[in-house]
Amino acid sequence: MFMLAVVVLGGAAYFDAGKAEAKEAAPAGKTEIVIGGPSYAEVIYRIAKDEYEAKGYTTKFITFDSNPVALEGCNSGEVDLALGMNLRFMGSYNDRTGGDLAMAKPYGYHGYIGFYSEKYKSVDEIPDGAQIAIMNDSMNMAIALSVLEDCGLIKLDHSDDLFTIADIVENPKHIKLIDMDQAQTVTVLPEVDGACVFSVHMSFAGKDPLSYLAKDNIMVKNPCGAIVKKANENAKWAKDFAECFKSQKFRDGMNKEFPNVYLFYDSDSDAE
Repeated sequence: MFMLAVVVLGGAAYFDAGKAEAKEAAPAGKTEIVIGGPSYAEVIYRIAKDEYEAKGYTTKFITFDSNPVALEGCNSGEVDLALGMNLRFMGSYNDRTGGDLAMAKPYGYHGYIGFYSEKYKSVDEIPDGAQIAIMNDSMNMAIALSVLEDCGLIKLDHSDDLFTIADIVENPKHIKLIDMDQAQTVTVLPEVDGACVFSVHMSFAGKDPLSYLAKDNIMVKNPCGAIVKKANENAKWAKDFAECFKSQKFRDGMNKEFPNVYLFYDSDSDAE
């Protein structure tokens, strides 16, 4: 459902942005706003909808079958604003396709990756030879390895910050890392000694995202928010939507739909 991002990368069909006929930036004074995203993003849209429309806008939501296709819909002008994806994923899309997307400020919220165990109550209890599951996609593997290093379980070669298992230079507890699709890390949690799991996957599995033994300090730099064409980044209608993320009503709605999954920004500088 979420994240994120991350959730639906595998097997997604990518569009060739060079072949898409991009539309001009939407007029700054427009009030009819088309919003899109994968199915889970419609929940976020509905949480913000009333508050946004109270500012004088009318909206509709278009569902796309994956995160990349939703970004292509925004880049081509099929929708004005895309929801449900984070800044890193958007930047990767731009780099890969020559896209021209930006995230309007203020930023909204971010998820996190935790180190969880259903066998042990603290990192100190993790035994010699423990089996730990981590994500197999490069960006999230690097974050998971950073979490394990912060826990003192491994030490990494920092000559490159996109860590892989090959960058482990010290492994005093002879940890055995099992890399897999990120959505699977929560399903194997009962079978392994520990796993690095996205907060959203913990929630969807009916587990408490706050039960982590340790949490990353990287995802705060990777906000989710209102994605638009670069030319619309400072348009009033785009910034008005982004401002909805700051309201207590929006945050209460997010916490009701996704308990303990997301953390909110007090300042955009927290993500910089």
